[in-house]
Amino acid sequence: MLFEESGSGDEYEANIDGIIFLGDTANEETDKRARRIAAAYNEKYDELIDFMIEKGIGTLYHGGITHDELKDAVECPIVDLDANTVCLIDKELDDTTIMEIGYSGDLNKFEYLYINR
Repeated sequence: MLFEESGSGDEYEANIDGIIFLGDTANEETDKRARRIAAAYNEKYDELIDFMIEKGIGTLYHGGITHDELKDAVECPIVDLDANTVCLIDKELDDTTIMEIGYSGDLNKFEYLYINR
């Protein structure tokens, strides 16, 4: 099994290709879903970046930000399998701003961008 109990004891965590996955359960189906989403994340990364720009992420950056600049800036992807969210941070921007992207399916569609400052 990929998922191990996290320090909090009420959720499980796995790391696949540098992507951290969180979930309330750890079983074979959770492992399979996490692997599918990891593959989709890598395939759809450019689409995710475009979605963030379309939804106004540039307002965080004085003078805006290009696709390639944002692609290089964001890191630390955390996928919450139960909330259907991907969270990213830009450590160069600051250490507290979290960019949360809602998705449906196995990253079939990006639904919303929420910026938590």
